[in-house]
Amino acid sequence: MSSEETNQKESSDEEFKVSIQIQKDVDEFLETNFNSSHSIETKEIINLTQITQTLANHLRDLRLRDSIGQSLVIPHTLKLLRRLITESNLKPNDQIIEAIEQLMRVIGNLVHTHDINRSKSLSFDASKIFYDLINLDYFKNLSNLVNLIQPHTHCLQIIITVLFNLCFEYVPAHIAYIEVGLIKPLSYLVELIGEIHFEIPLLSIRLLDELSSTDDAKQMMPNDILQGLLSPTFFIQSNDLNSLKIDPTDISSLIECLSISTTILESLTETSQPIQKALKTLSISTRNPINPSNKLINPPSELLNTVVGRLLYFVRYNELPIHWLDQIIKEEEEESLMNVMNKSKANLSKTLINVNGIDQEEEEEWLIRLLVGWVSEVEVIENRPDLMTTIGILLGNFSCSDFKSIKLIQHYGILDPLVNAFQIWSNDDEILGNSRPGEQVQVLHSLIGLARNLSVADENKEGLGNSGLIELALKCLGDKYDVVQPLIGLTLGFLRHVCKRNLPNVLRFISEPNLGLEKVIKVKKRIEQRFIKLEVMRLIASSITLINSNPSNQNQIEAESLNQIESFSSNEVIECLIDLLKIGVQNDLLLVNEALVSLTILACKYQSGFGFAVWIGYRLVGLLLKDEQPIKEEEEEEDKEEEGKRGIDLVLKCYLGLKKTKNEDRVNETQDQEDLKIKDLKMKNEMKFHEIIKKNSMILMESLMKTLRNGPTRITNRIEKDDEDEDQKVKHNEGLELLDLIKDVLKGLNSDELSDEERKDLNELLMI
Repeated sequence: MSSEETNQKESSDEEFKVSIQIQKDVDEFLETNFNSSHSIETKEIINLTQITQTLANHLRDLRLRDSIGQSLVIPHTLKLLRRLITESNLKPNDQIIEAIEQLMRVIGNLVHTHDINRSKSLSFDASKIFYDLINLDYFKNLSNLVNLIQPHTHCLQIIITVLFNLCFEYVPAHIAYIEVGLIKPLSYLVELIGEIHFEIPLLSIRLLDELSSTDDAKQMMPNDILQGLLSPTFFIQSNDLNSLKIDPTDISSLIECLSISTTILESLTETSQPIQKALKTLSISTRNPINPSNKLINPPSELLNTVVGRLLYFVRYNELPIHWLDQIIKEEEEESLMNVMNKSKANLSKTLINVNGIDQEEEEEWLIRLLVGWVSEVEVIENRPDLMTTIGILLGNFSCSDFKSIKLIQHYGILDPLVNAFQIWSNDDEILGNSRPGEQVQVLHSLIGLARNLSVADENKEGLGNSGLIELALKCLGDKYDVVQPLIGLTLGFLRHVCKRNLPNVLRFISEPNLGLEKVIKVKKRIEQRFIKLEVMRLIASSITLINSNPSNQNQIEAESLNQIESFSSNEVIECLIDLLKIGVQNDLLLVNEALVSLTILACKYQSGFGFAVWIGYRLVGLLLKDEQPIKEEEEEEDKEEEGKRGIDLVLKCYLGLKKTKNEDRVNETQDQEDLKIKDLKMKNEMKFHEIIKKNSMILMESLMKTLRNGPTRITNRIEKDDEDEDQKVKHNEGLELLDLIKDVLKGLNSDELSDEERKDLNELLMI
C-alpha cells in the first residue's frame, strides 16, 4: 500500500471515529435538553442547529446509516421536529426554519436508500409529522408562500426532498403518505406554479409522480391531486407566453412540470374510475382563466370552461413561444423541449380517451360537433395526426351503440369527413412523407375503429358501402401493415360487420377491382395470430351464407355478379371453412354452425360443387394451415382413405359428439336456487343449439354424399366427345369411391351407442 493510500485510509478511519462521537453527542444532547417539559429557548435551538448540521454532513458516509439508524437519533429527531411545530411559544423565525432544515437533513440522509431506517421513521409517525410541517401557516398560507424569503423557500425544498428520499421505491411510505393526507398540500404547492419559485412545484410534482407509481397507490389516490396535476397545463393557457418574463432554467422547470403532470394524469385515468369521474366534473380554479387563441371564432363556452374542453384546447392550440426556444443555447435542448411538449399533448389526448371525453350516458352535443368540425378541416387532417387519432378514438367510443352510431352519421354528418380523412391517410403521398414513423398507422387505426363501430348498425351499412370505405379499408390489408396486427384485425372486423346482412356490400367486397376475398385469404396465410385468422374465416362464412340465403336477391344480381359469387369456389375458401369448423368443435358452437352451413352450400350449390364434394371428403380433417394444397392424384390411395376417414369423423363429431351435454354437469343440491335456474336455462339453450348443429351436420353429410353419387351432371350433359368427357368420368368414379368409403365409416359406428333418431338418420345416409 502506498503512503498516499495509507494516509487516505487513516483520514477516512479518523473521520469515521469523529462521526461516531458526534452520534453520541447528539444522543446525549437530545436526551438531556429536550426530554423535559420546559420550553425550548432560542439559544438551545442555535446549538441544536449547529450539531445537527454537523451530523447531517457526516451522514453522507454510508457506513454511518446502519449504526446511527439503530440509535435513538431517528425517534429523538422526529420528536424534536414535532415540538418545533407545535409549541405555541415558538414563533416563525429564521432560527426555527434553519433548525427544521437541519433536522430534516438528518432524517433525509438516514432514510436515503435504507429501508430499515425508513420503516423505523414511519413507525415513529414520520408521515404525520411531515404533513404537519408542510401545513405550517408560514408554508401553507398563499400570501406568505408567494412572498417566501430565501431561507423559507430553501427549507421547503429540503422538506419535499426528504419526503421523496423516504418514499422512493418504498411502497409502505407511499401508502402512509396518502393515508395521512399529504397529497392535498403537495397538490396545492403545484397549483402555485408561476406564483412561487418554480423549483417548489417541480419537486412537488416529482414527489406526486413517485407516490402514484404503484397500482395500489393509484387506487387510493384522492381527487385532491387533480387541481395540482392540471395546473401546469392551465398556467400555460392562462398566460401570454410571448410576453411572460421567464429565464431558461424556469422554462425547463415549467416544461418538466407539464410533462410529469400530464403523465400522471394519463396513468391515473387509465386505472382509477373515481379519478375519471372526478376529472370530468371538476371545477376550474379561478386562478387559471384561459387566454384564448385569436384563431378561435365564436368557440363553444364549454371549450373554455370545462376540464375536457381545456384539455382539448391545449392539444389543438397551445404551443411554445419561439423566443423561448431562442433562449436555449444548445440545439439538443431545444429539440428536447419540443419533444416534451408533443409528449405532453399525447398524454392529454390519452387522458381524454381514458375518461371517454364524450359521456356514454349523457350526450355532450357541443363536443361531438366540435370534433366532427375539426376532422373536416384540411389543416387538422394534413398537419395534426395526433389530433386525428384522438378524434377518431373519441368518436369511436361514442358510436359503440347502434342508436348513437346512426345519429353520428345522420345527425352529425361524420361520414363524408371520415371518408375524406381515410382517403388522404391511406395513400403514400407528400402528407405522409412529412409525418413521423408510426403516425399513419395510428391515424388509420383510429379511423377504421370508428368505421367498424359505425358498421354494426344495419341502417348505416348502405351509406358506408356507397361511400367507398370498403375499397379504402382493403388498402389496410397490404403486407406492409402485417407488423401492425391490431390495424388488420380492426379492418377485418369492419369488413365483416359492413358485409353482414348486406348483399351489395358483399359483392363490393368480392368484386374484381377490389379482390377483397383474395386479399383476406392472403392475410390469413401471412399472419399467425389466431384472432385475425378467425376474423377472415367468419367473414368468408357469413358472406357465403348471405349470398345463398335469399334467392329473391340473387334473381336481381346481374350475370357479372354471379361470376363474382363463383370466386368463393376455391381451395383456399374451403380450407378456411375447414379451419373454422376445427376451431369451433374445440371452442364455440356458433363457429361450428357457421362452418357447417357454408360448407354445405359450397358442396352442393355451385357448378363446381362436385369437385369440392370430392375435395371436402379428402380434406375435411384437422389439417394444419401449412398444408395448403389439396391431395394430388399421385399420392398413395391409403393416405386418401385415412384422410377421408378422419374428415368424416370430424363431421360426425359435430353430429354425435355434442349430445353429451344433456347428461353432464348434474347439479349440486347445495347450489343456490337462482344459480340453478340460470344454469338450467343455459343448458336448455345449449341443447337447442346442439340440435341445430346436428341438423346442419346431417344436411352437410347428405348434400356431400348425394353430390358424390350424382357426379358432375350439369357439366357432363353438355360435354362433347373429347378428352374432357373422359376427365369427368374419372372424377365421377373418384367420387363414387369416396362415397363407398364414407358408407364404410358409417357402417362401422357402434349402433348401441346411438339413439333411435340417430340410427334412423344414419340409415337414410346409407341408402344414398
